[in-house]
Amino acid sequence: LSLIKNTILFDYFSIFSLFFLIGFIDDIKKNIKPIIRLSLMVLFLIILIQYNDFYIQRTGIEILNNWLADYKLFSLIFICLCFLFIINGANLIDGYNGLLSIHSFIILINLLIINIFFNADNSLINFLFFQSLVLLIFIFFNFPKAKVFLGDSGAYFLGAFTAISVIKTS
Repeated sequence: LSLIKNTILFDYFSIFSLFFLIGFIDDIKKNIKPIIRLSLMVLFLIILIQYNDFYIQRTGIEILNNWLADYKLFSLIFICLCFLFIINGANLIDGYNGLLSIHSFIILINLLIINIFFNADNSLINFLFFQSLVLLIFIFFNFPKAKVFLGDSGAYFLGAFTAISVIKTS
């Protein structure tokens, strides 16, 4: 288990695979009530954030930085809210032709440029590059008249992927 945890991108796979699974269950028409879905998301986030020791260190706002450093519970609630806003926001904009994929592509390209410019970890750069490439291919074959939507599973996946990438870039 420690070998798996030491894998460079284990936190990516552990977080977005669970969110993909929640969305996939909803996509195959197993109607999950929104409160249960939200509760599952919060539970998964709390467990995975603590297991992966995945916290926001700097925000650019000094008083918020102090609270994040001093109060572990505040930090946990803050990062859970950040994840939930991004993931559910991604699900909200998925219904329009290509909007989520174009939106995610723009964000990932910006993160890729920032990571290249600041000589970040090569595995993060490669991961962002290939995810951007996959999104570009999806946009090419699916825009302007969408034939395939991402669904809840794809929206949760892209939302979780974007949230993790932003935090790792910061």
